[in-house]
Amino acid sequence: IEVPEEWTFHEDYTGYEYSRPELDKIRKILEKNKRTALIVKSGDRLARSALVALMIAGDLVKYETQLHFVSRGMVDIRSPEGLFIFQMEASGNEYWGSKAKQAMREGRRAQAESGIATGQGPAPYGYRKEGRRRETRVFIHEAEAGVVRLIFEWYVIEQIGPVEIARRLNARGEPSPAASLKHNYARVKFGKWTPG
Repeated sequence: IEVPEEWTFHEDYTGYEYSRPELDKIRKILEKNKRTALIVKSGDRLARSALVALMIAGDLVKYETQLHFVSRGMVDIRSPEGLFIFQMEASGNEYWGSKAKQAMREGRRAQAESGIATGQGPAPYGYRKEGRRRETRVFIHEAEAGVVRLIFEWYVIEQIGPVEIARRLNARGEPSPAASLKHNYARVKFGKWTPG
């Protein structure tokens, strides 16, 4: 199968959605150019939801388009047996995608509960990071944590708006998050509190 360069797409959008930027472009091409083929790396790259996979399969049948997975060749979505196998594969993709998300959530939660920093970059305002790589831990920075508690009290309990909160923090001379970053990363300039 020859694929023109202008018909080669790379989708960075979630496979859990039916409507996504590159797939929408592909649908328009297939609608105009019937009896072509859609070649996808594998089923989990086409869709991460069984419902979405079936909707796409319906489009392909309507546009008289063959479906090919690089991982295993042509996929039969026209016969009852072929569609059944396609549905089972799509359900498996959805299951394993959900399990992967669950494992990542649980892993991040476990790391956070043990004080292990997740992600890169500086610690959020109110915290400090210590250690390197897998040994990095996050600790509460009490002076900044007091400011966070104060902001919470003003905003939630006293129902003061962000503009007034920023004004009060600047009037008190509280170091801003930018000043906190400057403490750790000299390239960041000092800043004042803002409503954001």
